[in-house]
Amino acid sequence: MSEKLELMLLGSPAVYLDGNPVTGFRSSKALALLCYLAVTQRAHTRTALTGLLWGDLPDSQARRSLTTTLSNLRHLVGNHLIIGRHEIALDPHTSCWLDVAVLEAAVERFQAGPDIQQLEAAIELYRGDFLEEFYVRMAPEFEQWVSAERERLRALVTQALHELGIAYERETKWTHAIDCIRRLLALEPWREEAHRHLMRLLAQSGQRGAALTHYRICCQCLADELDVEPDAETMRLYEQIRDGEAPFRPGEQRQEQPFIINLPRHNLPAQTAPLVGRKGELAELARLLADPAVRLVTILAPGGMGKTRLALEAAATQIDCYRQGVYFVALAPLTTVDSVIPAIANAVHLTFQADPRPPKQQLFDYLREKQLLLLLDNSEHLPEAAGLADEILQAAPFVRILVTARERLKLSAETIFRLHGLDVPGQDTHNPADFSAVQLFLQQARRLRPQFTPAATDWPALAQTCRLVQGLPLGILLAAAWIETLTPQEIAAELSRGIEFLETDLRDLPVRQRSMAAVLTQTWERLNKAERLVFMQLSVFRGGFTRQAVQAVSGATLGTLAGLVDKALLWRSATGRCEVHELLRQYAEEQLMAAGLVDATRDAHCAYFVDFLSEREADLKGGRQVAALNELESDKENLLVAWRWSVQQGQVQRLARAMESLCLFHEMRGYFYEGEAACQQAVQRLTDANDNLRTLARALSWQGSFGKKLGHARLAEQQYRQSLALLDKLATAGQDIRAERAFALSKLGGLLWYADVEAARQVLEESLTLCQAIGDQWRTAQVQRELARVAWAAGAPLEMKQRAQESRTIRRTLNDLKGLSATLSVLCWAAQLLGQYEQAHEHAQEQYAIGQALDDQLVISQSFFNLGIVALYQGQFAEAQATFEQGQAIAKELGDRHHLNTLRIWLARTKLHLGEYQEAHLLAQESLAMADEIGLRSHRGDATALLGQAAIVESTYALAEQWLEESKGIFQAIRQPVKLTRVLASLGCAACATSQHSRARRYLSELLRVVAEREDFDALLEALPLAALLLANQGQHEWAVEVYTAALRYPFIANSCWFADVAGRVIQAAQSHLPPAVAHKAREKGQAWEIRELVVELQSSAWLQTASDVE
Repeated sequence: MSEKLELMLLGSPAVYLDGNPVTGFRSSKALALLCYLAVTQRAHTRTALTGLLWGDLPDSQARRSLTTTLSNLRHLVGNHLIIGRHEIALDPHTSCWLDVAVLEAAVERFQAGPDIQQLEAAIELYRGDFLEEFYVRMAPEFEQWVSAERERLRALVTQALHELGIAYERETKWTHAIDCIRRLLALEPWREEAHRHLMRLLAQSGQRGAALTHYRICCQCLADELDVEPDAETMRLYEQIRDGEAPFRPGEQRQEQPFIINLPRHNLPAQTAPLVGRKGELAELARLLADPAVRLVTILAPGGMGKTRLALEAAATQIDCYRQGVYFVALAPLTTVDSVIPAIANAVHLTFQADPRPPKQQLFDYLREKQLLLLLDNSEHLPEAAGLADEILQAAPFVRILVTARERLKLSAETIFRLHGLDVPGQDTHNPADFSAVQLFLQQARRLRPQFTPAATDWPALAQTCRLVQGLPLGILLAAAWIETLTPQEIAAELSRGIEFLETDLRDLPVRQRSMAAVLTQTWERLNKAERLVFMQLSVFRGGFTRQAVQAVSGATLGTLAGLVDKALLWRSATGRCEVHELLRQYAEEQLMAAGLVDATRDAHCAYFVDFLSEREADLKGGRQVAALNELESDKENLLVAWRWSVQQGQVQRLARAMESLCLFHEMRGYFYEGEAACQQAVQRLTDANDNLRTLARALSWQGSFGKKLGHARLAEQQYRQSLALLDKLATAGQDIRAERAFALSKLGGLLWYADVEAARQVLEESLTLCQAIGDQWRTAQVQRELARVAWAAGAPLEMKQRAQESRTIRRTLNDLKGLSATLSVLCWAAQLLGQYEQAHEHAQEQYAIGQALDDQLVISQSFFNLGIVALYQGQFAEAQATFEQGQAIAKELGDRHHLNTLRIWLARTKLHLGEYQEAHLLAQESLAMADEIGLRSHRGDATALLGQAAIVESTYALAEQWLEESKGIFQAIRQPVKLTRVLASLGCAACATSQHSRARRYLSELLRVVAEREDFDALLEALPLAALLLANQGQHEWAVEVYTAALRYPFIANSCWFADVAGRVIQAAQSHLPPAVAHKAREKGQAWEIRELVVELQSSAWLQTASDVE
């Protein structure tokens, strides 16, 4: 016969064997295990017990600890333990006494048939809270269980004391009844109904003064515990007792109000730190849980995404929404679906009865009328639990279920809530601390290093770390765990090398979450063979992919893809594309390498995207341009991965097929750095292999095109000429290289425009001839546009307009919006040269509309440039400044240094006319430095002209002449008379300021000669202030006023501070020498002049030819 085992757990735990205290427990966990087995009264798997008490240890070590502990218990309690290979339990057939079980049984029997003595004896066993002052370190799941049991048993004894008090009251045993309620209040002093009960008992027993005194005690308790005053019913009872008007006599029976047992309304584990971020997710979960049509919500995400933490926070906000509360059930330690039912029962305070109903039915009956929320955490390893959840929903209509899982339950009632990473800062974010991912890193880092404050140089590394893990909370926590050892920069560097770095020895994390690899391995092991193969092959994609792409590359079936979606390894974004978290992708890539399938998969990926590019070449030049650009944009990263693979493998034919589309896409989108890098890779490979000169020549031309945009003008010219030399070799060998030569010449001509306009014309004319010969309409339109720019530089706006219109016609026919926008720029300049500002504005506005339609920032920036020029020549200088600055901001973001410097030049010019001379001077210096850096003589000529104009108003005339003469020499050398006119006008003004009148007349004569040869309205305007200055200096005041008044009819002159300071003051002084009537008449005549006729009159004036020099 076995010895009697007694466990007293209500209060400080004590164990006896045949009346003798049991000591010698090897650790608190040994006693904890014995208590757990006794109270739960069922068998538990070894896995569940190791998770309960040794979740902080590796599996092997946890199993050894359990074995050692069981050996210790067997020695202490003998045959009371059943120790099986898989499960452990207390033997129900041995003699075992448990105070918890006695109390539960007594309360249950009392409700069936009152037995006062038995219930009182059971209550006496309650020496204190369950396992009072007993604590087990590093066993959070056990502590959660203890906390829930403690609350349940406290509620049970509270109920027992209430019912026992009523029983004694019925028998008029006032002293016993009063004692029961006093004990109840000692446990829960905030129960106002118990205070009223005690007041009644005291009054009924004739202790009216004690009843009134207890009212004051009640008031104090409520204030201390709940910070509230007694309710109306309590105050009414007090007044009745005080006034002797109690509605009962001593010993009178009364109808008792039912005593409401406030079982704990939740068992949610306390959190050690506040939740970071997730406000949007919490709001959406709250909305779903409030929706009457939604009863089952699954938070679906890969491991480490923070599903449990979010679910606990969401559940905590729902406690007051459910009459019976919210209950957390940890499924991770459970190994079979049979163990889920007892776990749920334990969470909701259900004690199974010894009746014919199976436990499942008892659970359903218990939940049937309950209004509560169940939180089932980590369900993916128990697929059968889905069926149980469905049965609960059918049996209990007021129960809702919130599930966290890595895999869908696949129930019709299930609403999926996909959880993604925390918000991460972008590459150029100025305030990384505003993002929840960085906030989580800081929270964890400061738990390890409380004084940790990132330095200015640390923020980029913190942001990079969060980006590398794509906001995955577990990844962030594991990375931050290194903060005691590594700097933020070192953490980011280590993380960039692979996920192996993401591990920690923090014991408050479950073993399964102490490394990212361990988390992902658990997921990998749940996949079937087909899913594993496809998941590995997904790793070659970057930036997401379409279903068609992944099926083409991997041969995946819809069923396999659906399985990966259900397991949260793959998801469809709002755009319809499929995505994989970066850490999952890295893990899959490791598996792909281990399987030896990397080369074959990458080659299949490359083949698909080369075809993808080739199919869109015609689209990029025609009606599907917008759609094609968007399609290529979505797969931008995949395109570059495929390109690099072709380069590495020397797949020349694939490079040749993909090049045009890839480079056009990067050019049209303004991705100049990436485009240049891609071409450089191809050029290097093709040069080393000395293979396929045609493809190499084309790659060189494209590399030069991107380099020009990035400010590498000299190198770009070398690359164009190198390309043409290679093509000459092929032509000598009898090959047809017309298309490639036309392309290279068009690019070279566009560059030569900045160095030698006539040379540019010759090159472009040859390109045009070739394009027309091979019937390349798209390239013809492009070359005509470049020739229009040549005409602009030559000051031939009519030729310019004609060529631009021909280009526009072709662009419209092809429906090439991107090309049309470029042609509209030239048409805008032509209209502006002709003084047709309204038409120029219309062209710029149409260009802007195209940029908006294409969502093309480069086109928008170019339209701002053109709108700024139109505003400037209409004298709207403040508007011009704002517009140039908008264009400048975009160009800077795109990295288009060429366009950026052009905008800077025009912004400096605008500043001059606004009278902001110092700012204009600084901008001109910056433009000069950039012009020299990128190697554009035209830009140097612009910058030196601006520095000369600024020097004039600063009265540093020698310096002004020096800058302006240099500018003049540049524009004469590169043959750009359209820019030369402005320099000649400024040189004349400087000469007038120093009384060098004959020099000034020579500059004016040269200027008027250039104007006469070309249709340039802007040059006409620039000539008039200089002519007026010369006339005033020659004493011809009336004629000076007349000419300057004619110039002032145009806002460009009238609103300009620079013209006012350089010429206006001199003319004002000249006017003061005239009688008012004469001055008035001169102004009237000036108002009447047509500007072209006035210039002709000036050219024929005798004073310009014969006036003496007064120097």
